[in-house]
Amino acid sequence: MKLFIVLVLAVILIGPTLAKTFSKQPEPAQKRGLFYRLGRRVGFGKLLVGIVVVLVVLPTVLYVALGR
Repeated sequence: MKLFIVLVLAVILIGPTLAKTFSKQPEPAQKRGLFYRLGRRVGFGKLLVGIVVVLVVLPTVLYVALGR
């Protein structure tokens, strides 16, 4: 009985993957996230520098400027 349950679960979980493997339909293009698209557009180095500026430098400058 346990083997039957395991086999049924395996068919349920593995079935869609096998169906995609053997189907002739092309898979749809993956939708990428916002940061991936920004990185492709402006470059990942510039994006990283921009994130560091916004998260680290800008709050520090505002704290020092408004603290006085």
